[in-house]
Amino acid sequence: MAVSMPLWEIPVMVFSWSSFFIYLLVCIVVFLRRKHISPGQKCFLNVAMLNSLAEVALFLSIEVIVRARKYSLLPFYQQLPPSHLAVPSICLTLSLRSCTFLGFITLAINRFTAILCPMRYRQIWSTKTAIVVCLLNWTIAFTLTIAGIILGDPTGSYYFSSEGTIEINYIYRGIKTLSYTGIVLCAFAVMVCTCLYASLGYVIFRARLKKRIMGIGKGELRYLLCAILTFVPLILELTRSVIDGNTFVNGGHIATTAKKTWISCHDLMLGVQFFTFIFITRLYRLILDVLVTHRSVSVVSCSAIDSQAGQLHTRHGKEIHRI
Repeated sequence: MAVSMPLWEIPVMVFSWSSFFIYLLVCIVVFLRRKHISPGQKCFLNVAMLNSLAEVALFLSIEVIVRARKYSLLPFYQQLPPSHLAVPSICLTLSLRSCTFLGFITLAINRFTAILCPMRYRQIWSTKTAIVVCLLNWTIAFTLTIAGIILGDPTGSYYFSSEGTIEINYIYRGIKTLSYTGIVLCAFAVMVCTCLYASLGYVIFRARLKKRIMGIGKGELRYLLCAILTFVPLILELTRSVIDGNTFVNGGHIATTAKKTWISCHDLMLGVQFFTFIFITRLYRLILDVLVTHRSVSVVSCSAIDSQAGQLHTRHGKEIHRI
């Protein structure tokens, strides 16, 4: 008999799916209106959207592989998957978690470069660089997936638990290794992102305190706020993962709650990422532009990088180049 979905999970699921569909619509509109987006904005959007491919894949894998089976949301999805698909699918899901954690680090480095090296930002974070970094993260994810499958025997007996996870009747080294690898990468991502964002906050605070002009546009600050807000749920996910994987509290009430809420925690983390990316960066304006006004307008005000790169002057004030 299928487990009924708790009432508190329904609004989380609705929020995550709504943010997901709006995000996909925004990505399509951004692609159609890419010629009307400034170069500085493209550098951020390329990194953010390419990183989000792993987040989209993780969201769909959790919803289809775990939630749909746990609550029998799909009538044709009642049986356990065959043995040659069950363990690889779980290994892929765990590896995608690791890929999303690497994406947090990539986004933090992108914002760090934009604030501290504004004049070289567009050269450092070109479209080619964004693609290479994205492919590197995916390569790591697929390598972990293959390693997880090789480390354990996928032919053992397994079953779906009440928490919606596939439980192995013996110690499956591959899945356990991937679980601990994900926790380590999550902790590493939290540590790196905290250091980078704290450093940026300190630099901006000192500049404001000394009334020194840094040349940071509102667009760059808005993107920085977006990156920080998407980083906050990662801290909550790290706390839940540590409690879930801690053998000292395993079996207690706290660990049981952590196991039961892992789907909603992931939904909340990914939903917040999609939501902040849409509304904090004001990308929703592009949807209104296409559906309502049919005008070509900018997403947000151009950053200081774009406004300063428009004209280069000599020491005598003569214009020598215009982009």
